[in-house]
Amino acid sequence: MSARQRPKFTFGGGQKSAATPSSAHQTQEPKQPAPPAGPRTVRPPSRQGKRIVSTYVDQDAWMQLRMLNLRTGRSTQELMVDAIDLLFQQHGLNRIARGTPGEGES
Repeated sequence: MSARQRPKFTFGGGQKSAATPSSAHQTQEPKQPAPPAGPRTVRPPSRQGKRIVSTYVDQDAWMQLRMLNLRTGRSTQELMVDAIDLLFQQHGLNRIARGTPGEGES
């Protein structure tokens, strides 16, 4: 057979060594410790206890929302919280997106 065989992988640059697998492992650089579990950044106080809600909309809807931002002088955050409260009201639920139940109800 003239098929070419791949060389076997060995530690130590190809030289045979009397090292056992456990001692070969000790010569390797130590691994970096795993990052701590949990959030990577600290949330600002205004976002503590809140969850993110996001959605994709058509370009025209996005442009209309931006125009509404400019016309009203209100942020997208404020407009979306109002929209969620109106959705809750439409389905007979309390308007609680701003915080406590009943807040913002007339």
